[in-house]
This record gives sequence, structure tokens and C-alpha cells, in this order.
Amino acid sequence: MKQYYCHKCGKQKGLIEDPQPGKKVQSNYQYNKYKKHTVVDSSYPIQSIFSDPSTSVYEDYIVNTMLEGAVEIDESGHKNLIWCAGRHTGFRYESGNVIRPTDAVKVVLSSATSAVHAFPENSTSFNAGRCIQCGNPIIF
Repeated sequence: MKQYYCHKCGKQKGLIEDPQPGKKVQSNYQYNKYKKHTVVDSSYPIQSIFSDPSTSVYEDYIVNTMLEGAVEIDESGHKNLIWCAGRHTGFRYESGNVIRPTDAVKVVLSSATSAVHAFPENSTSFNAGRCIQCGNPIIF
């Protein structure tokens, strides 16, 4: 069962690490994920693409999400972060066709320096709920 924490409680529990300085696209894995989320490829049945493909904007989304996002601990124990940007972040595609705009970012594998990556998401795919530690309202 997934668990969700507000940013403050996630930080207090050591679930959120400070973003490390430097490039966020260092490993081949990260480069492939960056490419997947910046270049439309109709071979993917579902794909989300950032509207600005520059590495600096991509890295800013990772840093902003790590500085403000709510924490999701998935069934495998992976720490993911969810940030509702409050602005356009990109588009969701299905088989190369635009389906809808996105306005949020999800950073996955946030504790694995060589695997951390981000993708745009639609805030309507998340739920409103409460932090399991303090009860404050969060989006997850």
C-alpha cells in the first residue's frame, strides 16, 4: 500500500534528500529517460513530454519537485515526489497523439542519484488527501 507524506514530514523523516548540485542527466539510464520525456516517439503507447526540452528546464523541474513535492512511498519502497506546478509543464501523448496538457511533475527514484528522473503529469491524475504523519492536506 502506498504511503504519502507532506514535504515537511518527508524531510523530517529523512525521506527527501536535498537536490545535489550538478547535472541531473549523468547516467545512460537518466539520458534515456530524459529523451523519453522530451522527444515524442509514437512507439510508446503512453508518453508524457515536457514542453521545453532543454536540460536546464528539465533539471529545474527535478530540483523544484525535490524542494516542494509531497512524498510517495510505493509498494516496492521506492521514494517518489509529486509536485503540482500550477502551470503548464507539457503534454500527455498516446501512440504519438496529443491527449491533454500536463501541469504537474513526478520525480521517481528520487533517492538513487544515477536513476532519479522526472516526467510531466496531469494534476487530475493525483488525489487530494492527508499526510499520514501530521494530517496536513496534500496532493498525491
